[in-house]
Amino acid sequence: MTVLRGEKFKIIDGIKFVIIEEQAVLLHSKLGLYLGLDEIGTAIWHEIERGTAFEQICERLVQQYDVAQDVLARDVETFIAKLKDKQLIETVKA
Repeated sequence: MTVLRGEKFKIIDGIKFVIIEEQAVLLHSKLGLYLGLDEIGTAIWHEIERGTAFEQICERLVQQYDVAQDVLARDVETFIAKLKDKQLIETVKA
């Protein structure tokens, strides 16, 4: 996986974040994609909405959840890669 230090992300136009039956869901209407999020996925999504950089996302989440920094960083990186692969976010050009 690519190291994401300093990277920020932008939500692709047309992506909707909704709560359906107490579960957070991302909807990509153009692609007909539906992606359910767990609690941590939802927290990462909200940080992306705020324009938070990768390191700060990890710092904030490690304070909220009982997990090792390196494990959390790897999980955040994997989740961000999944969002990119599904065309839900893109890296902000510096």
